[in-house]
Amino acid sequence: SLTSCKGGFGNCNNNPADGCEVSLTTLSNCGGCGVTCNLAHGGETCQTGKCQLTTCDAGFANCDLVPQTGCETNLNTSITHCGACGVGCTNQHGTTTCEGGTCTPVCTAFFGNCDGNEKNGCETSLKAISNCGACGNVCSYANGFAQCPSGTCQLTGCNTGFDNCDGAPANGCETALN
Repeated sequence: SLTSCKGGFGNCNNNPADGCEVSLTTLSNCGGCGVTCNLAHGGETCQTGKCQLTTCDAGFANCDLVPQTGCETNLNTSITHCGACGVGCTNQHGTTTCEGGTCTPVCTAFFGNCDGNEKNGCETSLKAISNCGACGNVCSYANGFAQCPSGTCQLTGCNTGFDNCDGAPANGCETALN
């Protein structure tokens, strides 16, 4: 009767006549009979009776740093690991998706991605004089005061000595009263 096998071998068919017939250092018998190495989205080897992660498929990574889970993270779609482990997409003023490893912000009304950094989302209010209704749209009037309370430039008053006599805010306070 077969009682034990030398290290690295196993009696996987339970037939004592052929002894310890299987190497336990293969991908299909790693450390034990029938223990397969099939790590997610990656390459593996069986070393010292344990599955070891060797490489990750393109677009995948081992972000949890647990070899047994393989390359569990899809870098093309993960909001917390977009394009690389630890690269998160944030967006206080809207939603964000990760498409092809790039953060893609979708802004709520009156916010924009004015700095061009996709990772921090829609960081700029579009109700400001310097970004009125759109990124970089400066709201100003000749000889007048401007506001942007609703994403549209509004003439709110004229400098002393000027007036908006034609009633057209686009040209500001065009008339000198002197």
